[in-house]
Amino acid sequence: MPPLLPHLSQRWSRFVIRHWRLVLLLWLAAVIVSRVAAPTWKQVAYDGDFEHLPPTTASVAGTKLLDAAFPTERPRSQFMILFARDGKKIGKRDQHVAMDLSRRLRHRLGCVYVRRALASGWSGKTAPVNDHVRELVDDAMDAFDRSIELDTLFYEYFEDSVSAGTDPWYEPRVAIAYWDRARLHDSLGKHDLAASDREIALALDPEIESATPIEDRDKSLDSMLDILSWDDERIGKRLSKRDLRLVVIRLENEFLATGNIELMESLDKLIDSVRAYSLPLAEPGLRIEIAGSAAIGGETLIAARDAIQYTEWFTVILIMIILAVVYRAPALVAVPLVSIGVAVICATGLVSALASAGQEPGMEWIGLKVFTTSKIFVVVILFGAGTDYCLFLIARLREEAGDLDWGQAVEQALSKVMGALLGSAFTTVVGLWMMWVGNFGKFHYVGPIIAICLLVGLAVCTTLTPALLYALGPRVFWPGKLERNEKQAVFWEFIALVVTQRPKWMLVAGIGLLAIPAVYGFRHEGDVSYDITTQLNAEARSRQGVETLSHSYSLGESNPIVLLLLHEQPIDPEVGRASLRDLVAAIYEVDGVRGIRYLEDPLGDNPPGKRKSVFAIESLVGWVLKQHRVSRRYFTSDEASYANRLIRLDVMVDEEPFGEAAAEALERVVDRVEDLRNQFLLVLTPEIGGIEATDLAIGQIQDAISRLEKSLPASTQRRSGVKAVDWQLSTSGMAWFDYDDTSEVAGRGEVLVTMNDRSGLVPFANRLMEVLRNGDPELGIDRLPDVKARLIPSPIADCEFQVTGTSMAMQDLKQVTTEDTTRIKIFVVGAVLTILLMVVWRVGLSIYLIATVLLSYYATLGLTVAFFRTVYGDQFVGLDWKLPLFLFVILVAVGQDYNVYLVTRVLEEQKRGGRLAGLRRAIIRTGGIITSCGVVMAGTFFAMTASAWAPELFQWVGLSQAQEQPAIMLRGVVELGFALGLGVLVDTFYVRTILVPAYMAAFDQRIR
Repeated sequence: MPPLLPHLSQRWSRFVIRHWRLVLLLWLAAVIVSRVAAPTWKQVAYDGDFEHLPPTTASVAGTKLLDAAFPTERPRSQFMILFARDGKKIGKRDQHVAMDLSRRLRHRLGCVYVRRALASGWSGKTAPVNDHVRELVDDAMDAFDRSIELDTLFYEYFEDSVSAGTDPWYEPRVAIAYWDRARLHDSLGKHDLAASDREIALALDPEIESATPIEDRDKSLDSMLDILSWDDERIGKRLSKRDLRLVVIRLENEFLATGNIELMESLDKLIDSVRAYSLPLAEPGLRIEIAGSAAIGGETLIAARDAIQYTEWFTVILIMIILAVVYRAPALVAVPLVSIGVAVICATGLVSALASAGQEPGMEWIGLKVFTTSKIFVVVILFGAGTDYCLFLIARLREEAGDLDWGQAVEQALSKVMGALLGSAFTTVVGLWMMWVGNFGKFHYVGPIIAICLLVGLAVCTTLTPALLYALGPRVFWPGKLERNEKQAVFWEFIALVVTQRPKWMLVAGIGLLAIPAVYGFRHEGDVSYDITTQLNAEARSRQGVETLSHSYSLGESNPIVLLLLHEQPIDPEVGRASLRDLVAAIYEVDGVRGIRYLEDPLGDNPPGKRKSVFAIESLVGWVLKQHRVSRRYFTSDEASYANRLIRLDVMVDEEPFGEAAAEALERVVDRVEDLRNQFLLVLTPEIGGIEATDLAIGQIQDAISRLEKSLPASTQRRSGVKAVDWQLSTSGMAWFDYDDTSEVAGRGEVLVTMNDRSGLVPFANRLMEVLRNGDPELGIDRLPDVKARLIPSPIADCEFQVTGTSMAMQDLKQVTTEDTTRIKIFVVGAVLTILLMVVWRVGLSIYLIATVLLSYYATLGLTVAFFRTVYGDQFVGLDWKLPLFLFVILVAVGQDYNVYLVTRVLEEQKRGGRLAGLRRAIIRTGGIITSCGVVMAGTFFAMTASAWAPELFQWVGLSQAQEQPAIMLRGVVELGFALGLGVLVDTFYVRTILVPAYMAAFDQRIR
């Protein structure tokens, strides 16, 4: 321990005790300010994974281009509602039940369009004057029309079966759609139509005049952009299967936007109303399920919210139980709980305030973001570490109070424990702060967030806690006594004796036993899952919906690879369409591509070569869809700067977007497009000699290309050399390249050159044309005789090429987090080792302490993999991808707490009574308290698993009703909570009890 620290600790302790009233008042003021002035965690929290990738990644760059080209109304996620039967055909009654949902949804969509028009400046009283508002009002009218049309079909079919329900706006008729359409008709000057609609609405619901205006109604569904449904005559075929009907709600929210919680809860209410009102009219067996990225994201967010609540409840309950068992004194239960409660309120308030301030203009330098799930770590680690700090202080106070008066005892206890608290706390803080070096947003911010909160917790436990203890006096131990537990002392005397008598044997046996699961953990460290769908338990409704959907559709259809090509300048639309068709044909040749959606084929079901009559229904539907507003908005940018420049292709592959097969398909598609960009064509026209001259020229050109490439530096050849050379003798030209001379020319030939990289294309092509015209004696290349060569660049050579979509984002996420994991591990180990050297001043011992924690990390990882592989069985696809890094950082950082406390006490005792005697005395004096702290910390981590068992427990004890919908949980949170709790137990009961004392007894000979 640095020599100056004891002196500073004494001064700090004296100040806190002498000014204890001021300390209490200051913390009370901090709590009030945090509760009143600071924003809530929910108000500033972010979510999602892909949104926090570095801006340099391909998927982020592609998303930025999409946002620029489609700044408004770009679908970013989708919510699917399925009407399904198991292998049985969907009947007419089933379809009309589905119409019940569609009529309600269409009306809600119309209301969304109206609110958007109002937000865009429309008064709602006169006809709109600008094109954007006019289009929104037209869309609203179409939605109301369709709602009423579906309502008529529904009611006519079930007229004899339905009656008034609980919602007069929708049951049995959509009276509210007539009422709202009347308002639109009035604004457009169609007063006769408005009067007719108003009359119908009042006949259906006489009280509808008191209906809330559209602009003041529930806005939870305002992220809806449009609805694609099985009942649409243009696209319904793609959304209908023999045993399935599908409704797709496209949303402007990202799939993990926090607003999706409210959206999902609103849609659940809507679906529940259909289940209650019209589902009983169908034959038994019809199911209404949910799927889509927004459904998965919504359930993920709900599961995270529930996990936070369960974790907070059970953490507090667990700590109360442990403190009650350890102390059997009400005040000693209350003091730590009050201290930690203050720490949680002040820490979360401080972090929320910093995050909020960082969003203000000019304050971006703060650079701090918080996430919904990061609050779990804050609560758990603050409660665990805060309780530990309080236990250390109270344990030392119990020792000092036997010989000193109360004021001196509190002062001495705080002074003597301060070094250990600072060492253990700063080891954790610095270790966690090293996550700042990560490029992935959640890694980059979460570590520093927890570190800031821990510093607040340390400040509370070294000021407020001793002030409370001093204020309460010795009665804080009532009804217990100050004497220490002799039974515990006997047990730890035995442990100390065994470890110090046979230290080397204990060391070898201890390391050997832990090495077995550690090897298993090391081998399986990389076996993690990035599959978002498997984050939720199998009972989650969105996962069940995805399973149902997968029987009829490939997941690649709803998660396509999005290709974006942006020309430098606008191009002729006709030329662009011709090149686009050729580009699509080339991509279709890639193995694994099952369809490509683009403006000419919005459904992606007409690959090149598919034969169809001009009068076939497919041709008619394709023509209609190209004119459809959904297709135009999706594939064509309204931004003037992107007009006739942007090409968007949605490439559907056979594979689901989260696996290695999808990554390989993505690589093949991207490579194919890159090859097409990195090509140039030499068109050869014979001046004399016909085809023989062309054939000879092609051979000469191939030789010239080979010689010219060999003249390049080796590094340039590898990076931007020639990838392939193809040639043909043709009278019509290669389809991919359109050039002016399309007449048939006898003997014309073509040489197609594909480069490795675009950077070398133009210099190489220009140099090649130069040597073909003039020759190059040094390279042995002769001038090209009797044949005129013309160089044609690729039609997309000038394009900026970007790729986005789930598959691309997933590959970026894997690459970034893999690199981050390696980097963060190195920095964490280095930082923690530095702190240990500063605290214990012994190189060998510090390195050994790091090694023991690394061993416990791999052993814990191995045991965790084995446990969940057994629990999940065939459903086990690997641990959550975030688990290994968070487990590593927290175990290495937090796991050193107890080592630091033990080692500092050993060094203190060895000064008094010799090396082995001091070691034994330190083990006896700290054994009980460190074990209690370890149990507390492990218990708080195990509380993270509460979402897996708490709902059933609450039902069993009668605290909650049985739910119709299954409880959902985040597997990643449960797995991490289990792993962290297990790791702390291994560290507490095994590493700290056996491996560390055994090493110090066997090899640490020096007494400082």
